Amino acid sequence: MNKDQERSFIARLYCHGKKLSFFETSTPATLLTTEEVIGRRVAYHPYRNEWIPTGQAEIKSSILVHFHCYDDYYNLQILSKDNKYISKDEHGFLGAFPAAGGNTTSFNLLDSHYGIVTLDDFGSSNMNIYLKARHSRIIRQSIWEGERNKYHCFTGETGDISIFNLEILERSVVTPRDLASYGEH
Repeated sequence: MNKDQERSFIARLYCHGKKLSFFETSTPATLLTTEEVIGRRVAYHPYRNEWIPTGQAEIKSSILVHFHCYDDYYNLQILSKDNKYISKDEHGFLGAFPAAGGNTTSFNLLDSHYGIVTLDDFGSSNMNIYLKARHSRIIRQSIWEGERNKYHCFTGETGDISIFNLEILERSVVTPRDLASYGEH
């Protein structure tokens, strides 16, 4: 196993202790968000051009991510979405996007002093980090008000710097196992 493989890991990803989910948009992608439900849960339906109810189910857990290391940066594969990665869209918002080779957004993980860290630097299974889009800025959260809900979307452009929380489930992971082994259904 090489050094990059040793630094790769599986973790649940939270933001400021809140669960993360994906907000369906009118594009083929979905935006990464924390959601504050004000009323009924709704999502935008692109073909009907309207907001529709999506049910009242609570998010069971935050997203499960394979942090695949390359030197001192990571690609973030979302394990519950087939071959999708956390990446930036054309407007700079983070979302779930298909693998795009060299165009997949890569991230540096930063410690509380904004220094680059890797799994080698994590002495605990629960860590707080900042995400910095490689060759760009630290990820921030912006509030986007929907028809009934308030969403916190993530971008490198505007808003408050976001603290992401990692719950590391497995270290030195080259290829993720079956989701059931991580408690996913």
